[in-house]
Amino acid sequence: VVERGLVVERPVEGEPTLDALYDRYVFFGTPDRVTERLEALLRETGVTYMNCVMAVGGLSHDKVMRSMELFAQRVAPQFRDRVGTAATVVAEPAG
Repeated sequence: VVERGLVVERPVEGEPTLDALYDRYVFFGTPDRVTERLEALLRETGVTYMNCVMAVGGLSHDKVMRSMELFAQRVAPQFRDRVGTAATVVAEPAG
């Protein structure tokens, strides 16, 4: 809704709060913790594709790369046979 030239957020009835969305769909922690959370999401929703954003806030390039490596090596393989093919594509390092 726009009031006096400003957008005012008006959630739709039953719409989850930002905190609820964050708690349910933002995953961080150890590979085991992320795997557990993704497993629960898969059971609850039947999700077949997901989009990962690893570079958040002021995270250094090295930490972003390490997060991507851990996800590719220890989390994604747990779901290879159960989700869409786009989710299983892992880029190989240049070189």
